This record gives sequence, C-alpha cells and structure tokens, in this order.
Amino acid sequence: MNKTTGYTIVGSAIILGLSLIYAAMVEQGLVLQPAGSLQKGQVITTPSGHVNLGVVYSENKMVDVVLSIKTKSGDVVDLLSLTGINPYDYESLIISSLKESIASDKPGYKVLYDMNGSIDNVTLATDGTLIVRTYIKYASEYQPDYNFYIATRKYNVPAGEYVKEFTLKKVNRLVTNSKKYYNKNLLLDGDYDYKKSGETIN
Repeated sequence: MNKTTGYTIVGSAIILGLSLIYAAMVEQGLVLQPAGSLQKGQVITTPSGHVNLGVVYSENKMVDVVLSIKTKSGDVVDLLSLTGINPYDYESLIISSLKESIASDKPGYKVLYDMNGSIDNVTLATDGTLIVRTYIKYASEYQPDYNFYIATRKYNVPAGEYVKEFTLKKVNRLVTNSKKYYNKNLLLDGDYDYKKSGETIN
C-alpha cells in the first residue's frame, strides 16, 4: 500500500467517524436542524432553529417572577424570586411570598401597613427591576429537562410604586398574552385544558 492510498483510507475513516458522531447528535436532539430533516419524534421550533424532543413524557406551563433592587454598594438583592410556578395559579403565591419578603426586613421596601396587615400600600424605597418569563418545560426522550421560552419581559419598578399591584398587573399581562402560545406548543393529548401546566410574542 503506497502513502497516497494510506492517506485516503485514513481520511475516509475520519470522515465516516465524524458522520456517525454527527448523526448520533442529531438523533439525540443535540444539533439544531431544518424541520424537514427531522423525521423522528416531536419537533419544536425555536428562534435558533428546530429541536427534536423525541417522545414527550411530560410538559408543564410555567412562569418565573423575580423582583430585585440594587443597593448603594452595587449588590443586587432579590426581594422576590419564584421560578416554575403555575401561570394560572400565581396570585396567592406572589402575595404570600411578598408578605414573607417584607416581614423578613430585607432592604428596599417602604412599609406602610394598614390595620389589617395588608401590603397593598407597600412600595419600594428605591428603583427596582421586575423580570417575568413564560415558558413550557418538557421532559422527553432526547431532552430530559428542556425549557421552551415563550416571552421574557424586564420592567423598571420606580421607587414609590405599589409593589403588589405592579407585580400582579405585569404578570397577568404576560401570562394572558402567552396563553395561545402555551397551547400551540403543547404536544401531549389532553393538555389543552387551561389549568394544566411556541412561537414568540412581540
């Protein structure tokens, strides 16, 4: 066997090996591909391309709510941090979490309780940031823990703004705008009930 033939065989072996690795990655959903090239399993479309989930075992609608402030020293303090909560049963959880946060004496609140202990009049002592994110969490054959993000909004919360009212209003708006996108990207039969936990929102 001459040197040229040897190089040809080695080169062919490398190409074959890389092709097999690439094919395996596509099969496992690790490589984004055009929708038409994916033949097996459930495929979802993301802004970056297409993801092959394979067989979907579970899917849950979710929303994250994070309220934070920046201290004078520049540190970011989370006053409220709720992740993976039910987008159709969030109000009582946000209110109870805010009450706990306020009672913990975290910096950033200007507390004005009424006689009943309501937090309706509680405001921020300094400007804050509210981040609300809606998404679907899939557990599937090729993606054991995959988040399909629908929309993320970042809001400035001015000092003096009523925290409870502002937070609930913004969360409600994004969840309402996300409803049809939640339902469009549910892949399991029977999951179109609005109580159960695509496409992006402008």
